[in-house]
Amino acid sequence: MDETRYEARSDAQDIVDQLQTISGPVLVAGAPGTGKTNALINTAVAHLDAGLDPQSLLIIAPTRLTAASIRDDLSRRAERTFTEPVVRTWSAYAFDLIRRARVEGLLPFLERPPRLLSGPEQDTLIGNLLEGHATGLTTGPQWPSELELAIETRGFRKEIREFFDRVSELGLEPADIEQRGEEGCQA
Repeated sequence: MDETRYEARSDAQDIVDQLQTISGPVLVAGAPGTGKTNALINTAVAHLDAGLDPQSLLIIAPTRLTAASIRDDLSRRAERTFTEPVVRTWSAYAFDLIRRARVEGLLPFLERPPRLLSGPEQDTLIGNLLEGHATGLTTGPQWPSELELAIETRGFRKEIREFFDRVSELGLEPADIEQRGEEGCQA
């Protein structure tokens, strides 16, 4: 059994060694706890120690917490600080691409600079809209009576935020949403 573990470690080390010589994008997949993050940081440190410009390095993490953890480990192990974050989430990276494209004049139709809203900011905005609907300041959707108690809850606001995210991802227009709603009622 110890021989198998040694062979597995040897194979894993070979992969890590190979990663340190690759100069293009790499996707490393594996189950939790298999050492992907450690291999990633070791590879990044090796490239930086070999003279790679930190501006040429981009690591995408699934969450802000993971990105911060990787960024801290990378900074500590590379023994340097970075002026730009080399570790980002997908949403932060996408936001930065849009921001830079606007600055470079590639998105002339954007009148104002883009602003990335945090989850709590989105929750507050949706809560204010729902409150405005409830008090009659603005017209809002006619919610089913079964949802009356849910409308003021954080969970309901979260579901609306998730709905907006899916609408945006799918590129749906109001007419598309209405059509899907009618189809759902007929089913």
